[in-house]
Amino acid sequence: MTTLTQVARGELTAVSPSATIVETFNNGGAMAIVNYSVPDEVKTQFNRAFARENKSSVIARLMMQAVEERRAQRARARAIDSILRRRRTQKPVSNSQIRAARIAGRP
Repeated sequence: MTTLTQVARGELTAVSPSATIVETFNNGGAMAIVNYSVPDEVKTQFNRAFARENKSSVIARLMMQAVEERRAQRARARAIDSILRRRRTQKPVSNSQIRAARIAGRP
């Protein structure tokens, strides 16, 4: 019988079908098993902070937040690059020209 401890220690290259079935049943769908190393202090604080919660659910939520944050960072970088590209092709405008355009555009 495969144990989660063996999986966590990296002793197995595959998970037994029974472990996969149990994990799928417990979590309502196909689930990947991941193994990351973190400092002991991080683990201790995490376990204290989320003592009464499903750790897998918390980790999954944090991973999705990280993915969304990375997507947002990339979108911001693309927007900044786009603005900088446009600025390189436009002629400089003086403050008085900007002021005049604002006044002309007001009703």
